[in-house]
Amino acid sequence: MKDISQLISTNCQLLAQSVEMIEMISSEAYTQRESPLYASSVGEHLRHVVEHYQMFLSGVESGVADYDARIRDLRISTDPAFAKWTIHQVGLALEHMPSSDKPVSVRLASSHDGSHPMIVSDSSLCRELQYLQAHTVHHFALIAMILRLQGMELATDFGVASSTIAHKESQLSSSN
Repeated sequence: MKDISQLISTNCQLLAQSVEMIEMISSEAYTQRESPLYASSVGEHLRHVVEHYQMFLSGVESGVADYDARIRDLRISTDPAFAKWTIHQVGLALEHMPSSDKPVSVRLASSHDGSHPMIVSDSSLCRELQYLQAHTVHHFALIAMILRLQGMELATDFGVASSTIAHKESQLSSSN
């Protein structure tokens, strides 16, 4: 079986970045919305990300990850302390996952209206961790934009894919 420990570690690092981000901003910045520039707050984006991890972890146990079954716990999007606690719990659960890949089914109703059966896809822990990594970076990029619009600056690599960071570094080293 394939070793997925590096993917687990990368996802844990992303979650740690989110805690660092929460610690550097105010509660107001965490919950602020500025329509029409951004209709969702930093906290709402982070809740969405965290709940995807929760559904993944639930799927590790049950064999079916249902990303549409998110609880949508508003405390994650409105209470930075609760969000940090929840992220910590998710990180611990990820760290204690088995490091070998195994099959998992994914149930996702991208436009489910109840009149058609929900589609279930075969996947693996490896593939879902790759998805979560990309999904998280995507939402971190949106969070970075929101915070920059609020006049804050984050680390330059927050919300940037590791492959993009590596490419930029290779470009810099090749130009020297």
